[in-house]
Amino acid sequence: MIGKSMRAISSQALAQLSGINTERAINVMWILAGGLAGVGGSMLSPYVTVTPALGFNLLLEIFAVVIFGGLTSFIGTILGSLIMGFAENSLMDFLNIYFSVPYTYTPLIPFSLIIIVLLIKPTGFGLSYSVSRALKQRLIRTQSR
Repeated sequence: MIGKSMRAISSQALAQLSGINTERAINVMWILAGGLAGVGGSMLSPYVTVTPALGFNLLLEIFAVVIFGGLTSFIGTILGSLIMGFAENSLMDFLNIYFSVPYTYTPLIPFSLIIIVLLIKPTGFGLSYSVSRALKQRLIRTQSR
């Protein structure tokens, strides 16, 4: 029910007319976002030196993942993060081995990916909500047989 109310509050007036408590839904979203950010930060801290500029250094990569996966697709964003991680590591190794490009140029890969994706498909490569919903319904039907 929370997911439906979160999608419904894109139009707050209509959501309120439908009886959805928009203030509660917004508060739940902020709590979830803060909690997930806290968990992510605590999982990242053993591997990275924590500095005030840490968020800025990761911001370009996070932005590239979201743009690549599509702004409306959760599954697309997960796939985008996997592809970005693989592309960043393997492409940087390739460039370092064959062209002697130093690893300090690693941030150019997410930036290049953003430019390429925005030129090819500005909405990202993620599944739209209707497509992912149809796939879920098909999966449920095949499992119930």
